[in-house]
Amino acid sequence: MSKRQDIIDAVKTRLGTIKVTGGYYSNLGNNIYEWRDTDTSPIPVGNLPAINLKDSDVDIYTEVIGKWNHYMTLGFEIYCTHLTDVATEIRKLIADVLKAIGTDPKWGGLADYTDFETTQGQKHLNIRIETNEKNVAKATFRLVTLYNTNYWVM
Repeated sequence: MSKRQDIIDAVKTRLGTIKVTGGYYSNLGNNIYEWRDTDTSPIPVGNLPAINLKDSDVDIYTEVIGKWNHYMTLGFEIYCTHLTDVATEIRKLIADVLKAIGTDPKWGGLADYTDFETTQGQKHLNIRIETNEKNVAKATFRLVTLYNTNYWVM
C-alpha cells in the first residue's frame, strides 16, 4: 500500500475513536464515510452525526534529493441534524475531530505533522454551515498533512 493510504487509514481509525465513552462530546466515530457523494447519496438522518473524509490536493516538492515532500489536503465534512442550536452542535463535533487528531498529528510516525491549511501564510479554520430542507446541517474544514517518500512513491 501507499503511505498516503496508510495515513488515510490512520485518520479513519482515529476518527472511529470519537465516542462519548472515550471522553468526547459525541459518537461521531460511529459514522465515518470516505469520499461519499452526499449530493447523490445523502447520509440518512438516522446515521447522524457523521463525518465524510476526502483526501484531495497533494502538493509535492523536493527539499532533499531523492525525497519528495507531500502536502496532502484532508477535507472534513461534518453532518448533524438541524437542532435548535445547530452552530453549537457543529462546534462540538469539530472540537471532537480536532481533539482526536491532536492526540497524534504525526499518525504514528507516518507524517511529519498535520496542521490547518494556510492561505497567504495564515492558518485558517473555516467553518461553513449549510442546512437543507431535510434539517441536516453540514460544516466543512481542511487540514494538511506533510509526509515524505522516496521519488516515485506515493
